[in-house]
Amino acid sequence: AIYHGAGDAIGMVEMFTDISEYKRNRAALQRSSASLAALVAASPLAIIVQDEHGVIMRWNEAAQRIFGWTEEEAIGQQMLAVPADRKAEGAEFRGRILRGEPFADVEVVRRRKDGSHIPVSLSAAPLRVGGAAASGIVLFVADISERKRAELRQNLQNAVTVLLAEAASVEEVIPRILKTLCEGLGWMAGARRIVARDDGKLRQTEDWGVPVPEVQAFLRESATRVDSSGANAGLLRRVWASGKPVWFADIAQEPTFVRGAAALAAGLHSAFAFPIMVSGEFYGVIELFGREVRARDEEIVNIAAEIGSQIGQ
Repeated sequence: AIYHGAGDAIGMVEMFTDISEYKRNRAALQRSSASLAALVAASPLAIIVQDEHGVIMRWNEAAQRIFGWTEEEAIGQQMLAVPADRKAEGAEFRGRILRGEPFADVEVVRRRKDGSHIPVSLSAAPLRVGGAAASGIVLFVADISERKRAELRQNLQNAVTVLLAEAASVEEVIPRILKTLCEGLGWMAGARRIVARDDGKLRQTEDWGVPVPEVQAFLRESATRVDSSGANAGLLRRVWASGKPVWFADIAQEPTFVRGAAALAAGLHSAFAFPIMVSGEFYGVIELFGREVRARDEEIVNIAAEIGSQIGQ
């Protein structure tokens, strides 16, 4: 309003601003945000957005598929998929990303909701508003477990092939093969048993184990065991009877495993055995023992079957 000296209004001034450009920009931003949201939702990569403190702000469907947590469960959590023994690594990575350091295709191990571990590849970038300091990070996570399993299988097969080719006899190289299997597949001890030609009984011929007194004592005690074919019970006889691999996820739950008490006393809680077949006939068995309760892993079973065939040739 316009006032004269006496204070009475005598007119008014109107001011107009053209906001059409603002509306167009706002509409474009909304369309862009919608497109980005759709892209994040449809991405085959896990996309995880965190603030500068590592608190999860966004968690797409691929992240749920890879790790198991829903977005509702993940939002507000910190280092949800980082194993307890790798928290320092996770914090160090976040610092690097916030500083703008290159961070692409970093291979690490992360944790699923069910507690199992999974190898993944991480790439990330800082989130910035204008020229301000980073206010968060966006992580792109790829599940590389299939590739890692393929690499493991190929590496073990190659290693066993080389060992067998360079050895003067199978007996000479078996301890090294057992060591290769245990170290490559995460077992603590292993042994080979073969059926004797003279009496048809199954006896231990070679073994390997980590240099832990209790484990070595278990292997010595196991070496005295002699098995005959018969009832489909225990670890070795089940393999012998079926000609197929047998897996004990938890030795404490296997009452027919007569060496169970000795294995548990040695700190061994899981076992896996697979046959060595020669011309389609049962020749022997390789048994492996693990430190922890361990669910059956079909990839390990398949790798073992192929290696058993290699040894039996």
